[in-house]
Amino acid sequence: MGRHSPVLAVDDGYFPPSYKAGAGRTVLAGILYSAGPLDLLIDTVVVDGSDATEKALRMCIDADAGLVLLDNVIYAGFNYVDTARLLEECGAPVVVVVKHRLNPAAIHDALRKHFSDWEERWAAISKPVTGNVEVETEKGSLRIYAAGIDTATASRILSRLQVYSRIPEPLRIADMAASAISRELLKMGLL
Repeated sequence: MGRHSPVLAVDDGYFPPSYKAGAGRTVLAGILYSAGPLDLLIDTVVVDGSDATEKALRMCIDADAGLVLLDNVIYAGFNYVDTARLLEECGAPVVVVVKHRLNPAAIHDALRKHFSDWEERWAAISKPVTGNVEVETEKGSLRIYAAGIDTATASRILSRLQVYSRIPEPLRIADMAASAISRELLKMGLL
């Protein structure tokens, strides 16, 4: 990743429980963070669907990102982003920031119970879910999974991107944008 390569941070928005099992959509927000002003990329994904990889991939390619930051790999219920496919097709390294410790067995069991394509979903998310590691950054420890970049380099980059908290600033902004936009669209009856 070059010194001024744009960083794309992706997170999902809020959705009511009634949207589970594909009954609704929520926002997928991408923040493009570079030397200039921030750019906001917005799309929607199906709750418990399987379109988050395609949407994140389109954002990455359109933005010509040099690095992709993901808030976990499970979005909008049990929709998901396939980090291996994102790395291969976009060509940018991917760093997954895991804010809360995951329970791989519970995720695996939930996928088996609720999805006929559970094997495909598990294959796409199992490495980040089971292979995330704790790294030290300037503002504290984070659990991450890195694809296409070594863990030490990822940790240094995350430290440079931290401003107010241990969560890298592009990801923190993507989270706030996705949440605010999804709640507003729900109020307006557009989601």
